[in-house]
Amino acid sequence: MKIQVTNPKTGKTYTYGAAKRRQAEELAKKLGVKPMYIESPWNHAKLCVCGRPEDTHEAYDCQRDYERAPW
Repeated sequence: MKIQVTNPKTGKTYTYGAAKRRQAEELAKKLGVKPMYIESPWNHAKLCVCGRPEDTHEAYDCQRDYERAPW
């Protein structure tokens, strides 16, 4: 999950990870805006045996990583 806070005066957007949620919420409160919570598309992607999303690498990469997999 990512959290985005946009400064209404400058239009600059600050992006925080889930670990810095408190910091993002404090900045949003200071600026007088609501933080926008964005769910990462990687959380829903089907993973290959090599640990990467299946749709972002070629089959030959997968085979090479499969040979090095511990199982």
